[in-house]
Amino acid sequence: MSNDIVPQEWEERAFENAEFGVLRVYVNRRTGEVQFNLDDVARILGMSAEEVKEAAGKENVTGSTERETLTWTTERVAAELHMHPVSVARLARHGRLPGRKVGRAWLYPAAEIKKLCGVE
Repeated sequence: MSNDIVPQEWEERAFENAEFGVLRVYVNRRTGEVQFNLDDVARILGMSAEEVKEAAGKENVTGSTERETLTWTTERVAAELHMHPVSVARLARHGRLPGRKVGRAWLYPAAEIKKLCGVE
């Protein structure tokens, strides 16, 4: 997604790390879903975009908002688990909930959270 084609409900955020450079992240303001810029991920992993797609096992890994999101934000997880976002972040910080801190935000693997909710 580039700034001129990012739908209004999506917000672009950028995280910078001296070792890896910039990683652009897109957060859906309505649902809390998160998507990553494919080119940034490929650069950080030292792979081509095609290799990342192949490794992910998906032909449709793009900036498309139509694909299933692989990670959720704290707000999305809180809504799914019927908890307060502060409680969700605290559980992740203490290792009781699967998640990873990226910059100031926590990201959670959607598939594992769905299992906790009994969806999958």
